[in-house]
Amino acid sequence: MLGGVTSVASSVGVETLVQRGVRDEHRGRIFGALSASGALLSLAGAATGGALAEVVGTVPMLNVAAGLTALAGVVVLRAFSDRSAVNSSAA
Repeated sequence: MLGGVTSVASSVGVETLVQRGVRDEHRGRIFGALSASGALLSLAGAATGGALAEVVGTVPMLNVAAGLTALAGVVVLRAFSDRSAVNSSAA
């Protein structure tokens, strides 16, 4: 349940950033590229995770997935805090 909520929240954030930051004539191509790359990376992640789970076990791979998700969250939070600091000093 919690994973779905965070997934929807990040999806809305990405779509909002694209809508605000991309010119109208390029927006369709950008959304298409984001969707295609997301599907490809999801497939690659599932294949890699499944293969590694066969070798090291399911629980360790779930721990790796949780750690990577937490790391991604930290990276995004730092990026936005750095960006807001730059925007605050420019204003």
